[in-house]
This record gives sequence, structure tokens and C-alpha cells, in this order.
Amino acid sequence: FPSHDTTRERIRVTHRVGSFIEMLPNGDVTHKTFGNDYRITTSNKNVLIEGYCNITVVGDVVMDVQGNKIERVSGDYKIECGGEFVAYSHTKASVLSDLDTQIAAGSGEISAGDVYITTGGKIYGTGDMIHK
Repeated sequence: FPSHDTTRERIRVTHRVGSFIEMLPNGDVTHKTFGNDYRITTSNKNVLIEGYCNITVVGDVVMDVQGNKIERVSGDYKIECGGEFVAYSHTKASVLSDLDTQIAAGSGEISAGDVYITTGGKIYGTGDMIHK
């Protein structure tokens, strides 16, 4: 029945195991799934979030991109890894910067670890090399 009291308005579809979709009066939508969740799109999909986005995964993540992947970040881009960090390319790899580029072992004023450069070929350099 229609109600004129919009403070109590709510739409909720619930499954017997507890999974549900709920819509609140302010427009918030909650999806909760007990079990696996599959979403299949057979054509294009676009996502726009006008605000903060936080994703927490309690477990592993595998992203299989069967084409190119491009990320554009208008601000800073930082990666923090609590274990080993490996970037691997089956072809050419490049690190490019419009300004300085720093490779360091250790952080801040603490000097820890070594930096290794290994190649099966030659090492080329241009510019002045300055030892500090």
C-alpha cells in the first residue's frame, strides 16, 4: 500500500538463506550475498562513482584482462606491498618520468639493502654520472 510517510519507506527483497537487496528512502542500495555472486555483462559496462570508493577483499584477487589495461590517475599513484613485489613483462619494460626517477633500497635516512642491476647484454647510460 502506498504510504505518505517517506521516513519509513523501504524496499527489500530477501532470500530464505539471508541474501537480500534493499533500497532505502534516501536512495541507498545494499546488496548482500550469502554464497557466490556472479554478474555477467555480454556487452559494454561503465561504472561512475562520484565520491569515495573503498574495496576490501579478505582473500586473494586475480584480475584476468584478455586485452590491454590502461589506468589513468590525475593525482598521486602509490602501491604498498607487505611482501615481495615483482613486475614482469614478457616483452619490453619501461619506467618513464617527466622529472627525476629514484630507485632505492631502504627508506628515508635508513640505508638497508643493495640494488642489483643484472643483464644478459650491455648496460647503456647517457648523461653525467655523479657519485654521492
